[in-house]
Amino acid sequence: MEPKIKQKKWFAAIGVALALLMAAVGIPVGISASAAEMAEIQPMGMCCDEYGVYTESYLTAVAYHYNGHTADCMQYEQSTYIHLGLNINPSYGYVTKSGHSYTEVMIPEIGSNATVSPYYWMRPSTSSDASYYQGHYVINAAEGSGLIVSGRLVTGTVVANAISSFAIPSNWKEIEGSCVYNGAIGEFKITKNQRRTEIELYIDEDDEPDIMFDISVSNGLLKIISDKTFDCTDLVVAGSQEGALAFHIET
Repeated sequence: MEPKIKQKKWFAAIGVALALLMAAVGIPVGISASAAEMAEIQPMGMCCDEYGVYTESYLTAVAYHYNGHTADCMQYEQSTYIHLGLNINPSYGYVTKSGHSYTEVMIPEIGSNATVSPYYWMRPSTSSDASYYQGHYVINAAEGSGLIVSGRLVTGTVVANAISSFAIPSNWKEIEGSCVYNGAIGEFKITKNQRRTEIELYIDEDDEPDIMFDISVSNGLLKIISDKTFDCTDLVVAGSQEGALAFHIET
């Protein structure tokens, strides 16, 4: 059996904000730049390192982190809301998430490894009203997973201790994939010589895994067992208690 894999907790962000003095008094003053452009604009004493959108590519999943300001930002208080635009024009709607950061994990379609953020802009704020914000970040984030998805489970319910099985071709060489739960991602690899492994995902700060997956191949099937029941979706939000399974078959 392969060593158990613990969740990597990623909270670092890429990108910084320019000072928006008028925003401090509630007057919208926007800036727009890509994450790469913002990383280059860092006047001395003017940067808040958490601010921006950061993507992480996994084997068959991609994490999107939307980060506001943290307590050590020199220009702003810690963000308590993240507003995410549903249209390029802020007047046409947005969703609001509590906290100074927000994470979604996306699963590519079968036959693809492509994902793209569903949002057009981000506004961190200390107000539930997106008209009062600590910067306007135009989102143009797209990221591919490391491998093309051969199969996935993004609908229905995974029942604790029940087998979720997937038919695999007889000429398979190895299977790699991602198990996702509550915004956390664990990765696995199955080979002809190593046909079983386990994943433990740690979401809380304690030493007990929040969920475990047993992954194996036998009788022409990839079998995945979870010790917890959860609903499946192709967009797994941190804190949602939802999950997904996705894998790539190398032949």
